[in-house]
Parts: sequence; C-alpha cells; structure tokens
Amino acid sequence: MKRKTGPIAGDLSVAGYVRIRKYVIDNIIYGEKKPQRLASMRELAARFGVGSTTVQKALKDLVTDGFLIPKTGVGMFTNPQSWRRNEEPRIIEFLSADGKQIYFENYLCCMSSTAAMAVTGAGYFLHHVDLFQNNAGAQAEAGPHSRGLLWIMPERATGGRTEEFFHAIPLPRAVIAGIVEGFDSVDFDREREGYELTQELLAEGRRNILVLANSNFSNREIGGIRRALAEHGLTLDDSMIIDNRLDLLEGFRNCCDRFGIPDAIYDTGGGPVRLWDEFHAREIDFVSRCRLVMADDRPSPVPCWMLKNDYSRLAASGMELLERRISEPGHAPETRLFRRDVYPHNLPQS
Repeated sequence: MKRKTGPIAGDLSVAGYVRIRKYVIDNIIYGEKKPQRLASMRELAARFGVGSTTVQKALKDLVTDGFLIPKTGVGMFTNPQSWRRNEEPRIIEFLSADGKQIYFENYLCCMSSTAAMAVTGAGYFLHHVDLFQNNAGAQAEAGPHSRGLLWIMPERATGGRTEEFFHAIPLPRAVIAGIVEGFDSVDFDREREGYELTQELLAEGRRNILVLANSNFSNREIGGIRRALAEHGLTLDDSMIIDNRLDLLEGFRNCCDRFGIPDAIYDTGGGPVRLWDEFHAREIDFVSRCRLVMADDRPSPVPCWMLKNDYSRLAASGMELLERRISEPGHAPETRLFRRDVYPHNLPQS
C-alpha cells in the first residue's frame, strides 16, 4: 500500500535533528581548538536513534551554517572558528511551561522573552529545554557547563512529566511566574490582589462578582475574593465562576441570562478578549453598571481596572534567586510575591 505523506517529511525526526545539531556545536564549544573528525553518518544515526534522512539534513544545515567543513573522501570536520569566544560558556537551562511549546500566547511569550533577557544579560548562555523527547534525554543535554535551571510558568504544564523532570534534574533551580513548593519562586501576589480589589469593589457597592477563571491554574485570586466577601458576610457561589478553558461565551451568556449583568467581572487571565463582541451586543455599561478587572498587555476596548504585568520585576528577581542558589546551595527556599499596580483604562477622569 502506498504510504501517504503530508507537507512535512514523515521520516524526519525534529527532536533527533536538534540533538545532532547540539551535539556538534557542543563539541566545538567544549572540545579542542582544532578541527575534529565527526563520526560517520551511520554512527550518528545509531547514536541518536534516527534515520539517515534526519542525519543528512542536520549535517547539511551545519555545513551551511559554518559549523562543519566537509573534506571529500575523508569526512566531516568541526570548524572551531565558528565559535569566536575564548571563555567557556556558563549555561542556564530554560524550561518554558511544559517544555513542548509550539505556539506562545501573549503572557507566556512576554514572560519567557523577558526572563531570557535576564539570563543573557547576567552573562549566561540560554539553552531551551526540549521535552518533546523523553525526560532522560533532556536531562542528558544538561552538560557540565549548565549552572542552573529556570522554569517559567509551571502552571502551564499538565500531565506531571514536566514536574518530574524539574524535580529530577541535579541543578540549582528557580521558578518564575509560578510557585513550586520547596523551590525558590517568584510570582505576582494574586491572592492579595483578589482580596484588595474585591474590597474596593465592595466599597463601590458591587457585591455580585463574576469570575473568569481557568481550571488548569491555581486561581489564587479566587481565594482572595472569597476572603474579602466573607468579611462582609457574603459568599462567592460556584455558579459565578466560569472556566475559560471551556465554552466561555456560552458560559457568560448563560450566567447573564440567569442572574443578569453582574456588578463586576474579575478575570484571572485572558478571558475578556473572547467576550468583546458579547459585551458590545449586550451594551454593558462598564463605567457605572459593571466594573471589569483584568490583566492584559493589550488595550481593552471597554473601560476597566487594568493590572500591569511587570515582567521585568519577576525576571530580575527570579534570576537573583537562581544566582543565589548557585552560589549558596544550602540557602532556604524563598517565595517572593509582588502586587501588580492597577490603573484605570479608558475610564473617565473623576
């Protein structure tokens, strides 16, 4: 039977391609400062468990990029001149969410890129951890010059495999934009934000609060919201929490049809973007009737209280904790929480 093929070659292993490329570049960085003969294609295929197509593609690209020099009848040789730095690299392993990201949404992209700049700005090289392959293979790529590991947004990792990798790798570790028990962590103080902003909503007479949450995340804001409401003898009914992983639009419509327009909408991240048209269709007055609380770097077409994501502060603090962990491995783990500033967006000046 004829094999069906798509636009991507079925016999090309992307993970194998990346490992071969890293293997060659590592040999240039860490090896002798003279050309070294590379193993044969057959040996490389066996070493990395890939087919000849993957090896050929990797070697061809390495030649094109100047890392390898082919010598007819002899073989491939590394090109030490492609690495023009005299010092040996200090490397930080960089784990973004579940280590298998293909597409990055706004928050993860902004946080990861800012944290990456904090790493390189401190004089380190950054190596992205690839968990498309097995955990053992990813751990093996943490070479002798790897000084530590940063995990960005651990709540975006599901299934347990990424957490197993993080706990098992024998390196100093720190977490940015999330909290992992027993490890240095930095994040926004979401529980405190939920509490204090709900107090302000209650002061405006807004008691009926709808929460847009995500069941994959800890949603620490909800704990703060509940605490503030309890102090006023109120509760947050579960029917007023919509999971934005599901059909957010349908959930919002059902809630409004059942309970009416809420006094406030508190978003824990990313929900309102999918509701702009519904807000417009219902002609919701976000100045007097309903208060929207959200955290997003993109402009809101409706008036709201906007939480400012200070990515640089988290990145700098996380890098500081990691460097302390590297130099003082016996230091007790620390969790740092920062409250975000809130500013009126598109609200009329009083």
